[in-house]
Amino acid sequence: MNRTIILLSLFVTSTSGILAQTIKPQTITSPAISSNDAVADSVELAIQDTLVYLALKSPLYSASNHQNKINELELKKAKGSWMNLLSISSNYNDQTFAKQNPNTAIVYPKYFFGVTIPLGVIFSQGNSVKMARAAIANSKDNQEQLARTIKADILSKYSQYKLYNQLIRLQGELINDISAQVSSTEENFKKGSITVDVYLTALKTNNEEISKYLMLKNQQQQLQLEMEKIIGVPLEQIIKPATPTTPSK
Repeated sequence: MNRTIILLSLFVTSTSGILAQTIKPQTITSPAISSNDAVADSVELAIQDTLVYLALKSPLYSASNHQNKINELELKKAKGSWMNLLSISSNYNDQTFAKQNPNTAIVYPKYFFGVTIPLGVIFSQGNSVKMARAAIANSKDNQEQLARTIKADILSKYSQYKLYNQLIRLQGELINDISAQVSSTEENFKKGSITVDVYLTALKTNNEEISKYLMLKNQQQQLQLEMEKIIGVPLEQIIKPATPTTPSK
């Protein structure tokens, strides 16, 4: 009995050693990013930065700079407006004191100077300056919001433009497949193996897909015109020079 227990103990020990050597902890590694993907991402960021830069140089945003300048001039005008209401007066008492007439009153002094400042200016000047400063702050806030709106708009249009590229490519592939089927259908129709209705249905399907393709191209062209209206240059000048290339090894 003791011998049997000893043999079982040795068996279990040796088995555990074998399992310990066989089963090893596995490490989970994240998928590596290829160099081509990194280059494509950097090119994409460069295109987006260029679009935003050009969009912020558009007349729409430039007008906000002019408005800020106008508001700053209005502030200077408000600060100096009290000078327009300030009046200075002087008077010269033309009389001689050498030979005095007893019946003539003597007026002193000989020269008079006066300054007139309307009291309303004193109390309203501060509010006018505060209003001008508030107008400047409001104008800058509007400019910041305008910049964010322009940035979001141009990036949204660019994203939609890229989507049209993918849709047009997929639609082109679909048309190629359908055109091959139409050619096969036409051969079968000439052989008399299919009816006229089947042949006409194939032609109709092909024409419908071609129409979809043309509509996508037109929509992308309209979107491109809208983007070029904002950035002021042809879109191809920004996209084509930034074509990603395979890095040399």
